[in-house]
Amino acid sequence: MRKAFKSVRAVLAAALAGVALSTVTATPAQADGWCNPGYFCAYQDNDEGGWAVRVRDGGSVPRLVEWQNDGVSSVWNRTDNQWCLFEHQDYKGRLLESVPPGAKYNLPMFDSDKTSSLFSCIL
Repeated sequence: MRKAFKSVRAVLAAALAGVALSTVTATPAQADGWCNPGYFCAYQDNDEGGWAVRVRDGGSVPRLVEWQNDGVSSVWNRTDNQWCLFEHQDYKGRLLESVPPGAKYNLPMFDSDKTSSLFSCIL
């Protein structure tokens, strides 16, 4: 029993450490100052509206949480790197968009509301 408790505690500690070190922030979209230089931001609505996910350069999001999954409509890449948006979790499925450094735009209609994972990539 004690050994099982230690295993569960270790798993929980590792999960919490991962959350604590995460570079992802999700919040209702705010003024332009919210997506600071050095971050990639993905938004629920066109023109940077609705909730937003902000990821520090070099970070990744292998699985958007349930309420964000398939909900990205616009992006703003304030990093020096390309960002890749994928149709399925864990960077699987179709590469929906490859967002160049400095780009800020609404996703094309055929790619909007389909993103499940994203990361800073080099193509």
